[in-house]
Amino acid sequence: MMLMADFDQTLSKYYYPESMTLERNQFLGIKEAPAEYVVQADASMKVMLECDRFTADQKKQVRDDFLKYWPVEQDPTIPLHLKSEKMLEWWVSNLKLFSSPDFNLTHSDFQKMVFSSKLVLRHGFIQMVQKLQEGKIPLVVVSGGVKAIIDVALNHTLNEARRIGSGVNDEIGYKELLDYYNVTVLSNEFIFEEKEGFEETVVNGYNQSKILHS
Repeated sequence: MMLMADFDQTLSKYYYPESMTLERNQFLGIKEAPAEYVVQADASMKVMLECDRFTADQKKQVRDDFLKYWPVEQDPTIPLHLKSEKMLEWWVSNLKLFSSPDFNLTHSDFQKMVFSSKLVLRHGFIQMVQKLQEGKIPLVVVSGGVKAIIDVALNHTLNEARRIGSGVNDEIGYKELLDYYNVTVLSNEFIFEEKEGFEETVVNGYNQSKILHS
């Protein structure tokens, strides 16, 4: 038995209380926030799109892609296999832009993006992973978003879950956390250092099941 879940607006929230401060945002959904003044929360791809390193031309490219592909995603008359092809084109276009040498992004850059964004995990996520751990049930996160963004959010929150569950204040490494809570993340991953780019297998909302069974 295992639990499979999407990340964006599934494990993370769809709405974001505007009244949340940066400090509270750093809790990434550990505590429930006031319901007033809500706006749409950020998905992991949106966090990347808000990166302050984007030039005007790059922002235009992102906008042009959105205007080209979003109507396809929303059109119920387009066959699923054709829609899947177009969504793959859209994701590859965005990921190529994000992995450009012009950005030269580091892991610390992804941390800054998350902690200044409107990405927030749902209330009760910590209790859920604790229950899954007690039952020895793996959690598999399959997302068409950006793994580096998801990793930052999970690293912070899983360390908080460990502090709450065991009463320890020290943080442990992300890989240790994933092993401790039996969590696997399958998403679009950037390649750093030796060569730049992203993993050739691109995950999007229309191939998650295929990725899981590959």
